[in-house]
Amino acid sequence: MQGSDILNYDFRNENVKETLAKKATQSSSLTPKKILQHKMRRIGDRFPSHSGGLGNPEFHQLITKKLSLDLLEGYQENAQEVSILDGTYRPKIGIHSEVCLSEEILVERIKNPTLSTDISEYFRWGEITEERIKMHVLRGLALKQFAHVGRDSFMNVDGRIERPIISTSGGDAGEFLLTLNVFEKFGGGKFVLTDATVEHMLIHYLLNTNKHSFIMTVDTFLLNNLCRTMRFCAPKFRLDSPPAHLYNILRKALTHQDNQGSVYFSNLLRFPDMNRFNTPKRLTVSFLSAFYNILWGIPQYNQLSPTALQICQKKLKLVALQGPRTEKALVQVSTSACNDKVPMLIPEIADYSVSYQYIDAAKEFRKYSVQWLADYSKHVQSITTPIFDENQFVSVMNDISMQQTLTALSLDRGNTPLFSVSIPSGCCQD
Repeated sequence: MQGSDILNYDFRNENVKETLAKKATQSSSLTPKKILQHKMRRIGDRFPSHSGGLGNPEFHQLITKKLSLDLLEGYQENAQEVSILDGTYRPKIGIHSEVCLSEEILVERIKNPTLSTDISEYFRWGEITEERIKMHVLRGLALKQFAHVGRDSFMNVDGRIERPIISTSGGDAGEFLLTLNVFEKFGGGKFVLTDATVEHMLIHYLLNTNKHSFIMTVDTFLLNNLCRTMRFCAPKFRLDSPPAHLYNILRKALTHQDNQGSVYFSNLLRFPDMNRFNTPKRLTVSFLSAFYNILWGIPQYNQLSPTALQICQKKLKLVALQGPRTEKALVQVSTSACNDKVPMLIPEIADYSVSYQYIDAAKEFRKYSVQWLADYSKHVQSITTPIFDENQFVSVMNDISMQQTLTALSLDRGNTPLFSVSIPSGCCQD
């Protein structure tokens, strides 16, 4: 059996739903990736002469290309799909139903506004078409996973994520720091957040908002760098629970621009000036220190009860992303047709990845952030806080976020194609 025969074979006839349903009753940890692996084993049995075992890279690549769309997008003919994300077998209406029509999903190629000529379409990856981006978006929409912008976590804009997410620059951590940054700016230069105040504000945020978790992204580059320079190596050491004698040296390393798990935080530290990322380096360092101090259970300036500290530590999450970044495009996602619940998308599917930036969802989330900040300002007695209008505050946050995006695009120098996608109301949750 040749590779072309595999790609032409109609694998949708494979009877796997009954087996998957049975497995779902036995395990709550089944993921789309595991389902794909299970289906590959069945097909490997059908084509033993070609597969040479599941370890054959060529066979693995062929089958992944063939099955990834079937698994994640659903079948156009019968509009049924397998959904076992929560441990149950639940056939759903597929993405090609009348509710969420694929032709309503608008994908547009955007000229990089920081370049005089747009060369990105051919510079790095060859031609990237709107249709290819649309197919990638459809694969994620088919899973019908939704996030509440006020409660669920934002991941960083990164293509190395193989599960449904919503994302914005810096994720939860970046949005919180943006709030602190604008808070200082409303003080007109006379109001400066100290290390103690930043730590106190993060604690208050964790204890008094509905956020389920607060995510900071790290990656293998950061972890390998710590191993090489400090001999802080896994599995002997864990970044979320290091030994006490390494707290100080590790904290200093993790506030350096070369030891960030995201390009966003690295850029904040490298280019803090007003014309670029417009965030004081002092404030970024203060936030990073507060994050790790609370994560490690050693707040430096604020005493917490054991219960309160446990709640804060439980909400703080480090998410480690694997491998190099290979995004073929940056896709800015518009969800203005949705309310607070927006569809999540998957940056990396099989061997193809893009990074998603949820523009409208981030703007909506900032309203929640400012509501928390207004409540904080009313009740805190230790500092005199600036007076601000909530709508104006959100507007300044949006302006700085846009400035940072444009700066990042300028630094990218057109290496990554830029697209926009508009999600229609039929793809939103009722």
